Amino acid sequence: MLGLIALLALLCTWVQADLFTSVADMHVLIDEKKSIPNLLYNFINEEQERLEQLRGVAAQFEQKYVTWADEIKDITNPINAFLLIKKKVNDL
Repeated sequence: MLGLIALLALLCTWVQADLFTSVADMHVLIDEKKSIPNLLYNFINEEQERLEQLRGVAAQFEQKYVTWADEIKDITNPINAFLLIKKKVNDL
C-alpha cells in the first residue's frame, strides 16, 4: 500500500514536470510567433531590392534596343543581318 502511494506521488510529480515543459514550449512558440511579422517585412524588403535590380536591367535593355526599328530596315542586307546577330549575341 505504501508503495502504491509512493508510486502515485511519483506519477503526480512526473505529470507536473510534463505540464511545465509543455508550458515552456508554448512560451517559445509565442515568442517565435511574435517574430513572424519582422521576418515577413525583411523578406518583402529583400524582394523589393531584387525588383529594383530587375527594373535596372530592364532599363538597360530598353536603352540598348531603342534603335531596334532602324535595325529592322537594315536586315534585308545579308551582311547587315550577320552583323546585327553578332551584335545581339555579344550584348547578351
